[in-house]
Amino acid sequence: MAQRPPAHPGDPADAIETPALVVDLPAFERNLDAVAQAVAAAGLRLRPHAKSHKCSAIAKTQVARGAVGICCQKTDEALAFVDAGVADVLVTNEVVAPSKLERLAEAGRRARIGLLVDCAEGARIASTAAVRAGSVLHLYVEVDVGAHRCGVVPDAAGELAACIASLEGVRFAGLHCYHGGAQHLRTPAERSAAIAAAAAAARAAIASVVRAGLEPGIVTGAGTGTWMLERDSGVWTELQPGSYVFMDADYGRNTPAGADIAFEQSLFVIASVMSVPSPVRAVCDAGLKALAFDSGPPVVRDREGLVYAKASDEHGVLDVAPSMAPAALGERLWLVPGHCDPTVNLYDWIVGVRGGHVEAVWAVDARGAVG
Repeated sequence: MAQRPPAHPGDPADAIETPALVVDLPAFERNLDAVAQAVAAAGLRLRPHAKSHKCSAIAKTQVARGAVGICCQKTDEALAFVDAGVADVLVTNEVVAPSKLERLAEAGRRARIGLLVDCAEGARIASTAAVRAGSVLHLYVEVDVGAHRCGVVPDAAGELAACIASLEGVRFAGLHCYHGGAQHLRTPAERSAAIAAAAAAARAAIASVVRAGLEPGIVTGAGTGTWMLERDSGVWTELQPGSYVFMDADYGRNTPAGADIAFEQSLFVIASVMSVPSPVRAVCDAGLKALAFDSGPPVVRDREGLVYAKASDEHGVLDVAPSMAPAALGERLWLVPGHCDPTVNLYDWIVGVRGGHVEAVWAVDARGAVG
């Protein structure tokens, strides 16, 4: 059951109960528009990754700005978006559990559902589910282009694509060529080299599919850290950045290339100071259950000399530089999460703020949908 929202449209931003997940709407909209316009100008398809926001209101806004659909990672996440009216969802993951494939195949009667395979057996299981449901599932061959996670080697892509093409209930839709490990390489040179290697692997996979007598279909991939490199490669035809709508402290540690579009930080966790035990220490109400720490602690926005030092379940301890004014009881802090995706998954609501007031409160429809 969704929890009570921390604010309502029309409330002053200072009245939002903390901790709360908050989006600066003007910055968020500028991020949306920057990618939509840049991808459209290149003549490519945009399919943003919704695992970052898990919110159908945001997904529909992205589609309204020209996206062909969205990506997500898990079966129940995909179904939450379909149930909310999103008509084109690609699960950028392998799904082999028959019960999950049954649900996806049933959803395929009311939406275009895609998913990844990296073995013939996975394709056959998907085919069985689709035939039973009387629907079509769109299968993409996942290619290992450098992340060394899932995926076939490039030269094996054609054999698997031919296997898919021979099965009932499924369609060979294209190639999934995503290099997740490149997204947080810190320097432009490192990211450029990684995507150049990924492009070479993708070209080899395309050639393998062509040798098998098939069209390569859609070549999809890319993320927030590298999407301009994939855009300009001449290889990818569809781009999947996700975190660009929000950004986070980890992406903020990447050194941008000169040509990069600079995204704005739009996502924050607002916290309140609940204790000031000493002039050099304060405690806020956002701890491990309010923020993801896998990419480090949050950064305090616009409060010089205040550092988020450590966390427990419901407390965040902040160090105050001796030369700075001590924190005040009840002071509100805008925290930049270390990693936006898992932070969003901790909340039922996203509060959209503009001009000092709450404009929107969006449900995080797919929160906790990890099955």
